[in-house]
Amino acid sequence: MKAGYNIGNQVYLHLSEPNMVDTGLDYLNSIERQRAGRFQSIQDRRLYVAAHVFLRQVLSRYTTLYPEEWRFSTGEYGKPAVSNRGMESLKFSLSHTHGLLACAVSWQQTVGVDIEQPLPLKNFRALCQTVLSNNEMTEVLAGRDSMEQERRFYTYWTLKEAYVKALGCGFAAPVQRMNCVRLSEQQWSMQHDEEEGGVIHPPVTLMSRYCTNGYPLAVAVI
Repeated sequence: MKAGYNIGNQVYLHLSEPNMVDTGLDYLNSIERQRAGRFQSIQDRRLYVAAHVFLRQVLSRYTTLYPEEWRFSTGEYGKPAVSNRGMESLKFSLSHTHGLLACAVSWQQTVGVDIEQPLPLKNFRALCQTVLSNNEMTEVLAGRDSMEQERRFYTYWTLKEAYVKALGCGFAAPVQRMNCVRLSEQQWSMQHDEEEGGVIHPPVTLMSRYCTNGYPLAVAVI
């Protein structure tokens, strides 16, 4: 496995194609095996197994533990965390889609990562209204054609997905009241609707990029 990319703030990003990962079930615990067995699609089952083996292999690069030795717990909204004694400060986030796996790791920062396979979107405008702020909606629909509009949408989608994964609250968060603001080619900030009043949001660093295969990826660091 290649070394992770240091994307700043001592956060490392690892990428892999699913077919490059040893998908032996022996690496996984009983809960992971049960979840894998629930997939009706063989392709989806293999992707799940590859992603969770990949996660264990990535984490083992930063410690002396073997991949099969990792233990995990989950938060209120399902955010996973390392539960091995003495390793609790090792933070990670995992994302997988058909064709690519992504894992962000840090000893110091809370992280979130999202990667998507950029498929054509059905009910595009309705989906935009569900996910985007008014400013983002305007920016997306200003794209010169449907392909450019979807590309812009996926940028916002992955940024917000990475952000709420870092927060650990998933899409229970009011994502329409979040506004992604570009700072540079790859760096973004997050602004929040004033209507949320009184809610204190932790500072976040956001990074967005497109991988060589055209998959949009975003990382959030809190």
